[in-house]
Amino acid sequence: MTRSIRPWPTGPNRPLPRTVAPFRSETVVSYLARLAHANHLKPNQLRRYVSRTAGGYPCVDWLAIASGQPPQVLCARLRGLSAGDRDFNRQAYQSRPMCRLCMARRGIDQPVCCWLPMHVTVCHRHQRWIGAPARTPDDQKDLRNQPHVLAAARSHGALVRQYGTQRSITTLRESRHILTYWANAEKFATAPILGTTLASHIAAYPDLVGVASVLAAHGGDVEQPVTATDIGWPSYLLELINQRTGRIHRDPGPLQDWVNHQRLIAAT
Repeated sequence: MTRSIRPWPTGPNRPLPRTVAPFRSETVVSYLARLAHANHLKPNQLRRYVSRTAGGYPCVDWLAIASGQPPQVLCARLRGLSAGDRDFNRQAYQSRPMCRLCMARRGIDQPVCCWLPMHVTVCHRHQRWIGAPARTPDDQKDLRNQPHVLAAARSHGALVRQYGTQRSITTLRESRHILTYWANAEKFATAPILGTTLASHIAAYPDLVGVASVLAAHGGDVEQPVTATDIGWPSYLLELINQRTGRIHRDPGPLQDWVNHQRLIAAT
């Protein structure tokens, strides 16, 4: 007796009973989970239903039929439909959940995970942390008693608007290096910059943005003397950073290294 082989399904031919609207930059993984939940399905069931292959990558046309959403809307809003973004692990790693209180206002009780810009770290409406390394809605800590973190988030946004994304990333990386040097040199073992927890990340954020803002503002100026008295740039930057952060750092060494590096870049 020959066993019949069931052909691979040809895809959905009608919408599911309930649809959900995709958010801009929402991952496909997140959207499938929400659409499945709305229709009392498991995400893996829905993923197979809208995929042409066993690999599980959704077909745009099939997902459009199942969701009742136009294909152009899905392509414009979702991350993970193009070949470069399909990896499900990468989608999970690079995404962050949107503010759960904002979602609740829209009647959404499931996590909405999006690829957010690096400077979007705070929901100012609800004063919640939504930046890295937040991975779940429970990581969205209440910042109502931390106005310095809220102010740092606004400064971070201004940094990106004024200097661009790439320069902001570079100065934040340099800022982290300088703060880490000071924490080790000053034997400040409990410095937030040395921590790996969500709480330490949030605590280090204001200083990180503060130092980066000073560096970005003066990166193109270090070839010239600071004032007529020819004060050295490292000492001048150290003074600005201490004023900006309210800290008392005394070692200009890492700033001298930074100045030398900026001059080397300018000379090439």
